[in-house]
Amino acid sequence: MSVSNWMSFFLSQLWLVPYSVVLVVGMILAIVRWQRHPPVSLMALLGCSLLLANEVMWALFTLWQTVLRNGLTNVEFVFPILRGFCALLNTVGFALLISAIFGWRARGDEFGKPRE
Repeated sequence: MSVSNWMSFFLSQLWLVPYSVVLVVGMILAIVRWQRHPPVSLMALLGCSLLLANEVMWALFTLWQTVLRNGLTNVEFVFPILRGFCALLNTVGFALLISAIFGWRARGDEFGKPRE
């Protein structure tokens, strides 16, 4: 495991930091607002958690592939399976977030309209 492999890995994952921060902030907001909107908070928390888990899993796969591989040749078999699983996690995560945004509005909750 050379230092250049580790540096290459960390630099390739650096773009995930802002995205991960946004997901963690979303999780914190969902927990803080749980008492006010439990169903919305649950959907947002689950969605952000799945998206964050997906990014961590993909980063670990990249770490294994670039730094820890050491001559293993089964990456070609594992890659499509993991990529399909990550796509499924992304789809479910974003569906939960969209449900939290649009799916739980009561009549009169529209922006600018008072409740009746």
